Amino acid sequence: MKHPLKMMPLLAMTLLMASPSVWATPDALRAKVERALSARHRPPTARQLLQYGLDVDVVLREIVEEPRGNRLARNRALTTLRHFPGMETRALLEHVLDETSREKRGLAMLDLGQALRSYAMIVGPKSLARVQPLLKHQVLEVRLAAASALRLSKHRDAQALIRSRLTLETSTTGRAELKKQLVILDRAAKTK
Repeated sequence: MKHPLKMMPLLAMTLLMASPSVWATPDALRAKVERALSARHRPPTARQLLQYGLDVDVVLREIVEEPRGNRLARNRALTTLRHFPGMETRALLEHVLDETSREKRGLAMLDLGQALRSYAMIVGPKSLARVQPLLKHQVLEVRLAAASALRLSKHRDAQALIRSRLTLETSTTGRAELKKQLVILDRAAKTK
């Protein structure tokens, strides 16, 4: 009988050939990813998407790069990209932030919110320069997304910046959401 280590290449090849996702065409992979992103409830997890193939991050970026495509899939792709950090993802999220941060209405606000959160999770505390100015955005939803992104960035000044925004916020809904972000940060600080 052959030594088990000598059989490893054969085993690996057999597993690869048995996996249908490895042989999926780019169009088939894209269709599967878009279908998963358009599902009824939550965006799929990275683990769920990786079952379709290893190039899922490429497909997610392609979906985001087509702003006139399936809006739900684009928004959820922006959300899901936080699980695929890398220079290409970071550059794309920065592009989306630049493209949408001057908007004041419409679906771009939803994309801006998801891009902010994903960017903050990928870049971490260094995201402050892009996130902090949006705490003063004209649109409430953008201000709240910026507060959420600050929390997700784990920047040491996140709590103080959100408290500062809370003193200026006139919207009842906005104040409640900012307080919620502070509670989450307080709980996280106590568990350290």
